[in-house]
Amino acid sequence: MGCSTNGYFSPEALKQAAQLLDFINIGVKGITGRAYTLCGGTSFQPVREAIEFLHGEGVHVEVSIPHHRYNWEEIEQLALFLPPFRPPIPLHPMRFIPLEEVDTSWEPSIYETEELCHKIRKFHPYVYAFNCPGSPLAPYLLPFLRQ
Repeated sequence: MGCSTNGYFSPEALKQAAQLLDFINIGVKGITGRAYTLCGGTSFQPVREAIEFLHGEGVHVEVSIPHHRYNWEEIEQLALFLPPFRPPIPLHPMRFIPLEEVDTSWEPSIYETEELCHKIRKFHPYVYAFNCPGSPLAPYLLPFLRQ
């Protein structure tokens, strides 16, 4: 069984989740307090603790983070946090696609998200581009490319 979450858990819920889950995708908003304040949270720390705890309990953890034109450094810092885990935690930068009235200048091209993934793959082995149709770095294409 698995789920997708923002990674904010009470200590009790986190312990229960670890007993029930085989895998989890944690949607990280960023690693700065500002990224979490914009979403109504306080900091990355509770999410970091959830990642560490769940991974330590044997749950397969994957991490997603929105990629827009202004957070490359933050994604790279998150990627640097992930490699010490064994087995490694896959990272999915999700290309930001604005809706309705959101400023379209924040949207990176598929090429920019691929470029970010290639840069991170120099020090992190499992990086996949999300919201990048047709990209060879998209996770849904990988099984077909290996044949």
